Amino acid sequence: MTERGRQPVPATEVAESLLARPAELGGGSPLPRGERAFIRRYGAYRDRLRFRGADPAGRCDTYAVSPGMAMAVVDVGCAEDFQSRLSGQDIVEIHYRLAGSLLLAGSWGEIRVPEPSCLLWYQPRGCDDAAERMGRRDERQTWVSLYCDREWLARVGGAEAAALLAALGDGAPNLAAPRYRLSSELGAVAPILKDIVGGARPA
Repeated sequence: MTERGRQPVPATEVAESLLARPAELGGGSPLPRGERAFIRRYGAYRDRLRFRGADPAGRCDTYAVSPGMAMAVVDVGCAEDFQSRLSGQDIVEIHYRLAGSLLLAGSWGEIRVPEPSCLLWYQPRGCDDAAERMGRRDERQTWVSLYCDREWLARVGGAEAAALLAALGDGAPNLAAPRYRLSSELGAVAPILKDIVGGARPA
């Protein structure tokens, strides 16, 4: 018991809800074959996200947005960190961090992602020398990540996507180290991210 005679709040687990879909994108309807293929690659990218904390209302939801994109929305209080290896799946991650710590490391070095920030992260197939650690005791993790198939992004994203992909390398499978770009500016996207994090969850 605590000094005031109250029991401490037990830690609960908030685990990633895979394949959740917003109602406007079909709710719980089965995913088309193309979306299932990409989501399988996303599932191989890292371990399923799991956070322990004292916040049962926290969210950790992944949405299948299109045949080549998934979106993770995380807003949880942490009692301990989450760690996972990252597997090269030819996925471009656009990570918008609003709060909390993130460390990415491998034999190539390490990168600490501050809050707020935008991280562009890419590992081609076979580039598996990367691990992530996020969250500390009594720290809140709040972020939104878009996970995009490289070919899909090049096809739908136009000139801006082409420039982004060029900056992240040519996608050759012998690329030994991940490619990334980090910015501490969220700019006009910040209010949109807060709306996404605060939005209603699927039924």
